Amino acid sequence: RDRETEFKRLDALSFKFAEMIKHALPQAEIARRSPNIVNVSVPSILPEFLVLALDRAGIMASAGPACESNKPEPLDTPVRFSFGRSTTEKEVKLAAETLIKICR
Repeated sequence: RDRETEFKRLDALSFKFAEMIKHALPQAEIARRSPNIVNVSVPSILPEFLVLALDRAGIMASAGPACESNKPEPLDTPVRFSFGRSTTEKEVKLAAETLIKICR
């Protein structure tokens, strides 16, 4: 019953996340795959480094598909951010700010 409202809410959150990153890191490649998934690639930064640095900062993200988690990721693998029903605007802003800080 809340599908349409939640779709719009997640779409707005992922858009805000992508715009914050695009503005601060113009070299980053950003792809919004659905209203709740944003893939981010930052040239010359290994995806594993980003995932580990984000994890240390309390932000969960992933690199590459889970079905191939035992293989090293190629340099062009995006870092995947997923948003869900409990994701808040404050959390999205913190995740974007943390990613920007790590990349700088």
